[in-house]
Amino acid sequence: MTHGKITSAVSIKALEEETHGSITIDHFSPPQRAANALRMGAKSLIATGLCVFIPVAHFFLVPAGLVVTVILIILTYRRTSKITEFTGSCPACGAAIELSTTSGDKWPIYEYCAKCSREITLHIT
Repeated sequence: MTHGKITSAVSIKALEEETHGSITIDHFSPPQRAANALRMGAKSLIATGLCVFIPVAHFFLVPAGLVVTVILIILTYRRTSKITEFTGSCPACGAAIELSTTSGDKWPIYEYCAKCSREITLHIT
């Protein structure tokens, strides 16, 4: 797999209509993924550490925070790419599309147009 930023053309479909756009995806190497996971884990541990100072609630918050930290580290490490830039318009109404996901791991991507509420499917071409 190629690591680094890759810009690609995207076909955007809504029912029978189709437009085209552009997407930039940043693919992470294994060391970058590990660094991202460790950064996320450190942030979560700091938040968990601050929970120690909350009387009574810390008996629940600290163990829950440790579990959440482990889950966040695993989920962050599994993320192999990130969408950094996207341009495209809805085939049905022409409105600019805003992606709700930043993950470029699973294709096709399914979104809904904020203006006309139609389902939009994005495919890399």
